[in-house]
Formats: sequence, structure tokens, C-alpha cells
Amino acid sequence: MFENGVSVPNETKMSIADAVHDKFRVDFYKGYIKNAIDAVTLDGVNLKGYFGWSLMDNFEWADGYDVRFGMAYVDFDTQKRYMKDSLIWYAQMAKQG
Repeated sequence: MFENGVSVPNETKMSIADAVHDKFRVDFYKGYIKNAIDAVTLDGVNLKGYFGWSLMDNFEWADGYDVRFGMAYVDFDTQKRYMKDSLIWYAQMAKQG
């Protein structure tokens, strides 16, 4: 079992309308998961699970609220959440298996 995630360069400085279109993160997960599948099918790696981290933007110990890793955008002032494209893609990928 393993997990990972990625921040999008300059995402913190983007408007919500722009930040939810996180193609960089979608491409990261697509590539990483493809490589994990290849490791299982081509190399026989005994991988039992994977978790894309993090589902929501949160407080990072080293960076505070200045770096966003989430698949859901969190407006820290109102606590309202907005689905990013990566969350929509990840949900569809998980449903398809």
C-alpha cells in the first residue's frame, strides 16, 4: 500500500475558477498510476493498494496554507469546498477499476 500527491505550481496564487482546472495534477496521477500498474503487470510487484493524497487542501506542517495538495479546493476563509478536475478524474478512474 502506498500514497502520494502533488502540488500544482503557483496554485495558491490562482483564483478558485482557475485552480479547479488542475491539469498538472491530473497528468501526475495518470502517469503515476500507469507506472504502478506497469510495476504490477510487468515486474510482478506485490502492490495491494494506492491512495491519492490529499483529498482536500489542508495545513502542511512545513508550508502552512501556502501549498495546496488537494483534489478538492478549500476556501480557507469560508471552508467551502470545490471539486477540482483531478477529483472528478480520480473518482471516474476508481469506478472503472
